[in-house]
Amino acid sequence: MGDTIGAAEELRRMLVKGVRQLERDNDLIANHHEAFKHIPRGRPRVGLLITLEEFHVVNGPFHRHLFTDGETKLPITVASASELEHLVTVNDTTPGALLVELLQGPIDPSAGLSLKSALTGHKHRRNAVIDAGWNAGPWQQLTHKQAVPQAQPQ
Repeated sequence: MGDTIGAAEELRRMLVKGVRQLERDNDLIANHHEAFKHIPRGRPRVGLLITLEEFHVVNGPFHRHLFTDGETKLPITVASASELEHLVTVNDTTPGALLVELLQGPIDPSAGLSLKSALTGHKHRRNAVIDAGWNAGPWQQLTHKQAVPQAQPQ
């Protein structure tokens, strides 16, 4: 039981740190800090807190208060690396438009925010970075099969 409580506290600590970083950077962008002056201030901004693993219920209303102190100045969602990989392959809209729609559109507070749900129904292309990595691997020399086809630029 002690390990479970310790793991939960560590997860909370990391999520709180990520939210604080996103909020701090949002403030720096809004105040046109030198490090962020190349980022336009007038565009909508959303925060993605990326984790290696999926935490299926973390964005829901019963858990969100564990890593935010109520409302955040920046719309933020927690998403896994896998969800991010799928986001960058959407080809029937832009990743930015999908995020703005998800985080600044009408939100059902009882459902929470879910990038995975927002990706449902969208068309995707192959991930060129993953294809290139796969094709560069030493296993390509060990097989007579064709390499994975390279993604074509859109």
